[in-house]
Amino acid sequence: MTTSEGTESTDAAPRESVAAAATNRAGLLLAFAGLVVGTLGDRVLTVWHPQPDTDGLFSYALVSGRRDTWWAMHFFGGMGVALESLTLAGLVMVLVRGRGSRWTNPGAALLTLGGLFFAAGVAGEGVVDATAADPAVLSPAAGARLLSYVSDHPERYLVGIVPGLALSVFGTLLLAVGLWRSGQVGRLWPALLAAGVVLGAIAPFGLIGFVLSTATYSTATLVIGGRAATSGRG
Repeated sequence: MTTSEGTESTDAAPRESVAAAATNRAGLLLAFAGLVVGTLGDRVLTVWHPQPDTDGLFSYALVSGRRDTWWAMHFFGGMGVALESLTLAGLVMVLVRGRGSRWTNPGAALLTLGGLFFAAGVAGEGVVDATAADPAVLSPAAGARLLSYVSDHPERYLVGIVPGLALSVFGTLLLAVGLWRSGQVGRLWPALLAAGVVLGAIAPFGLIGFVLSTATYSTATLVIGGRAATSGRG
């Protein structure tokens, strides 16, 4: 090898390292952007979704009054939850390595699966309900009967929502334990993350659920994701 070839080889290594670092940073920032978008979708679903009627069901009158946005709220809100789950899981895996990763790695897998299951169930529910309440598809009487049947047989969409919710809660709690043990983001944010995912699972839709889960889970999610995106790891 000549002197010039050796110099070129030596110079190429730093350039490749810089390029790889830039690519990693761009990927982390893109993941954080996805987390922000997903969190917004989750928040819209939480605050916009109405409470069921007094009998615990969604009546024809309730759904038909929102039929133009009912399916979109469920479909895109569910996609937001899936995106939020996937990006948070990935960013935490980047942030936590070594101490704490025995908790965060399985937690990330469970959270990802939970988000996908939940999104599928919510989207299915929204599309069926909106179709039943559309007078261009079914008469009001037939639509009301279909909605009543769906309400009496919720297992056809709860098969995604309930397992998805359980996997998301358990996975997030594992993430919180791993983050706590790693010390990467202190102790406050893992604690808020754990409290928030439990509150989000039991709090009602609407303003109350929105305020509680935003102040805890969503805030912690964005802080933790932002720390991972700017950590320089990748």
